[in-house]
Amino acid sequence: MLKQNKALTYLLRFIATLTSLFTIFVGYFGWGIDHIDRSDWHYFHLTDIMMYLIAFLLLVAVIWMWFPKK
Repeated sequence: MLKQNKALTYLLRFIATLTSLFTIFVGYFGWGIDHIDRSDWHYFHLTDIMMYLIAFLLLVAVIWMWFPKK
């Protein structure tokens, strides 16, 4: 049972790491954000900031998750 829990924990950490890296990749290249209409700059600027904030928080959570707890 303990080995299953440890394996599941590592699997969840691996999935969270991939999700974090993918979110950072998407945030960097701006996928899902339509920049065709540049007149509404504030909306896109806020969207970009939120994408980077989510990516940063995910990365911090993943880094924190990989370190063992005492």
